[in-house]
Amino acid sequence: MHGMAPTILSYEEVLNRLPGTKHLLLGNGFSISCDKVFSYPNLYTYAEKNGLTEHVREVFGHFGTNNFEGIMHLLEDAQSLASTMD
Repeated sequence: MHGMAPTILSYEEVLNRLPGTKHLLLGNGFSISCDKVFSYPNLYTYAEKNGLTEHVREVFGHFGTNNFEGIMHLLEDAQSLASTMD
């Protein structure tokens, strides 16, 4: 396959090849482009108003961010590191 260009399927071809129910997952960048309500500051404000605990707010404050994805990566890394210390 070296030197050959990959075949790019049309959306219809992809749909026809997939069995059962289909779902499309779009990233946050796409969502933000559609509506600013999906920006990190707006999502954080929404979470604050709808039950974000003080402990979780402290985590965001400690790292000086409102980026949920960034915090999730940091927590996953911390969990991974902690599990290697057992």
